[in-house]
Amino acid sequence: MAHDGPRKILVAIDFGTTFSGVAWAETRRKQQIRTIIKDWPSGSGNDDKVPTILQYASATFRDGRIWGYEVEPDPAKTTYEMFKLGLDPKREKETRLARDYPSVVKLPTRSADVEDLVVDYLTALRENFERHLEDLPNSIDLESIPRHYVITVPAMWSEKAQDRTRACAEKAGMGLKENVGIISEPEAAAIRVLEELRADEYDFKLNDTFVVCDAGGGTVDLISYTVTGLKPVLRVKEATKGDGYVCGGIFVNRVFARYMQETYGSHPFWSDEVLQDSIREFELNVKKRFDGKTDKTYKIRVGIPNHPRDIRDSVLRLSGAQVKNFFDPVIDEIERLVLAQLRATSQRVKCVMLVGGFGGNKYLKDRLQKAVGDGVKVSKPRNTLTAVVEGALIRGLVDAQPSNATIRVETRNARRFYGTSSWIPYDSVVHDRSRKEAGGYRGAAQIRTLQWFVKQNEPLRVAEPFGYYWDKPVSEGMPDEIKMPIYSYEATSNRSPPTYPDEAGVIELGMLRVKIDSLPRAAVRKELGTRDEEFYIVDFDIQMTLHSASLTFALLVQGTKYNQLRLDFS
Repeated sequence: MAHDGPRKILVAIDFGTTFSGVAWAETRRKQQIRTIIKDWPSGSGNDDKVPTILQYASATFRDGRIWGYEVEPDPAKTTYEMFKLGLDPKREKETRLARDYPSVVKLPTRSADVEDLVVDYLTALRENFERHLEDLPNSIDLESIPRHYVITVPAMWSEKAQDRTRACAEKAGMGLKENVGIISEPEAAAIRVLEELRADEYDFKLNDTFVVCDAGGGTVDLISYTVTGLKPVLRVKEATKGDGYVCGGIFVNRVFARYMQETYGSHPFWSDEVLQDSIREFELNVKKRFDGKTDKTYKIRVGIPNHPRDIRDSVLRLSGAQVKNFFDPVIDEIERLVLAQLRATSQRVKCVMLVGGFGGNKYLKDRLQKAVGDGVKVSKPRNTLTAVVEGALIRGLVDAQPSNATIRVETRNARRFYGTSSWIPYDSVVHDRSRKEAGGYRGAAQIRTLQWFVKQNEPLRVAEPFGYYWDKPVSEGMPDEIKMPIYSYEATSNRSPPTYPDEAGVIELGMLRVKIDSLPRAAVRKELGTRDEEFYIVDFDIQMTLHSASLTFALLVQGTKYNQLRLDFS
């Protein structure tokens, strides 16, 4: 086994909406050992994941914080769940399930509060991991080895939400945000699945296509791959752009909560604590066991002694048909996503692989199998619960030791259009006359339009360099930097992307800042314009790299790469 780079400890964090996981490994070892953390405060000692939940002694953050399995229902304390979704709040607000079945637990409303909660939770995960290392026989040796963290995020998240996750990780003590690795949850799960493919468990052949459906607690993400090479490195490319939606397993709980509120909300013994206890009982004793059969009866303990409908001695009896009704609105959405992904691929899909916490549910698997038909197999790989965190760790190991890679994603499909705006000569035939302005260096009328350098669903890893031109009169002085806006646009149809920055759906991601003193002399020159006015002229190329869950930009001048550029998000 080759050893690339310095020795380090890689820590993968599957930061989930309802449950989170941690795994780690040490680089430069002859035998690679990957460890999943199973020991959590107040846990059983054998739990693959820990609840993503925080509780405080009062409404003030950081006042008596407890987390995970330590949290018990207590109306005197402030409890927060599902705060992860607050990093990209628009995604939940725009979904039908979120509107129809809002959360029954407290959700933070201010952006700063969301980030405080995420930092607190990530800090708890990091501190628990460090305690795990301290208990190992060789803890003194491990203490001096630098850590490198890799965090998973939903593939559907915006670039700003991805950046906010990294910023929170930095505040949680996981290193500078630009050094924190980030990978989309479905790609991480796919990497874990691909490891099984290498063992020939799925009999995949060249050009076979498969879909990975990561059905988690809050979000469901899908990604499709086509096998492009088998040996010595298993190579795949994305078959189409991925998709995702806020329709995870937590919404089954919300549908159940709506039923409880409407049915028993007027009972004298009803309270928020009764509702929370009922949801926990439902999660443990019904939701995890439900297989779609309607001839069963399920029982859970509730805080109401009796009710003429179906509660006797504080035991609620639910028919299988009732439980099915709790599941169906959620599974309907997941089924829609899967069928849309199958239609979007350009090749016949061989199988759909279900991973994630909700992905292990038998009723979900059976419903999807019926929906896709006999020609496509729906399967559950081993360890569906830990597929994401294991895949993130594998990816981190490959990045640290590239020569040992056994799995490689060759290209990804852009989920959006990406581009910038620039001044071009005004054309009366194609341009909006009201937008034209007096010319600069060129003299003729000009207009500011969008220049898309990456097209949605375009397969790429590193985009073709995009030329950028800038001018300014010498009389106005040379600025310290050139600001280059970066835009995105997610199309919902095959129509052409917008032409102007202020059109509907166009999002300004942020600014690339090019420091003038970082440019080589050949990139900056003076020339006389058409009206004998002297101008500074700058020509350079920008190259965007599409990673699993992030974008990077590089500056090129005359084909030579000079430095990485930081995108300052709006």
